[in-house]
Amino acid sequence: MREHLRAAQRRCLGDARGALGVRGQLRRTRISCRGTGFPPDRPPGRPDFAVAAARALTDVPDVEELLAELAAAHLVEEPVPGRFALHDLLRLFARERCRGSESSEERSLALERVHKHYLEALADNPADLWLAEERDNLIAAAHQASPADAIAFAAGLSWYFRRRSEVADWAALNTLALEAARSLGDVRAEALALKELGAACERGFKFAEAQQHWTAALALARSLSDRQLEAVTLNNLGIVHWRRRDLPAAVTSLEASLTLREKLDDSQGAAYVRTNLGLVHAALGDLPAALVCYEETLTTFRACGDRSGELHALANMVDAHRQLGSLDRALELAEEALQLARSVGDRQIEAGVLLDRGIVHELAGCPEKARESYGEAVRLSRRIGFRWGESEASRRLAALDA
Repeated sequence: MREHLRAAQRRCLGDARGALGVRGQLRRTRISCRGTGFPPDRPPGRPDFAVAAARALTDVPDVEELLAELAAAHLVEEPVPGRFALHDLLRLFARERCRGSESSEERSLALERVHKHYLEALADNPADLWLAEERDNLIAAAHQASPADAIAFAAGLSWYFRRRSEVADWAALNTLALEAARSLGDVRAEALALKELGAACERGFKFAEAQQHWTAALALARSLSDRQLEAVTLNNLGIVHWRRRDLPAAVTSLEASLTLREKLDDSQGAAYVRTNLGLVHAALGDLPAALVCYEETLTTFRACGDRSGELHALANMVDAHRQLGSLDRALELAEEALQLARSVGDRQIEAGVLLDRGIVHELAGCPEKARESYGEAVRLSRRIGFRWGESEASRRLAALDA
């Protein structure tokens, strides 16, 4: 037992620096794709790790007992039940001891075990609470992993960062995945990483970079004869052309994507394209045509249980009804969209709908309700680093008080 304890100490206190996320201890201000900083949701403090990760790292089945002994000896802390942390100086000391007493092969095997543990957990669609607890460890593991595992970490985490509009980590992981894919000569993985990088940049309001990434992804999709990926990328390019107000190019890309979706008999994918065509109609001033697109796609998304698509359609309908002057209908849809945005965890759309709701209240002659909604939009936008949302809601708030 004593030898087991010493081995566990070496691994828990040594290799834990990397494998269990101690890179995350130097908590950095996350820089968004727009170059603006925003703080992480978790408060600063020492990184911690769960018993399951320690078990994978040490390959000791009864690691709970060993951790309890280490805690009793004040060599590890247990800030919350089942999660452990180490003092900075002790970790540095133990890391040096570990490097001196274990071979590089032993340390590599330990890292491979913990990476496998995290990737298997990601494959099981973990809850947001687990992802929030492990995010620093997962990011650190991705940076330490083999190229193939780095690609897998990016694929497993992109959906989480997308929903939360955390563009800094989303872009960083897919930059890592892109480099890994190119090192392996994996063209499909390269195309998928470019697709996610483009999405992170578009969400972060870096439209020129998004267009660059998606154009490269489109070329790769065509080289692979992957019509599904081609259709997705054409749709994405339609979005960025709309963002840049190149409406003819937006229509061309979106219609090409819609043609492919229909050939693939992909009604759900076609609904996303029609939603974006609605945005183009709105930009051209044809709000009734835009609403037809949104209402058709809302029906499709609800029929197939696509809550994210449903949310996008609802948010677009709020904006269209507001511009048409249908204020009561806009407010009804805004409340529905806010409830859904909070349920699925899409915080940037939530902030956008809060802003729209404030505008509707202001148009309806309800300045106090408008002030409340703008204030919520400012606070949420600031928290997630949505600088445009924060700026616009702050501007409208100031105009109310002028």
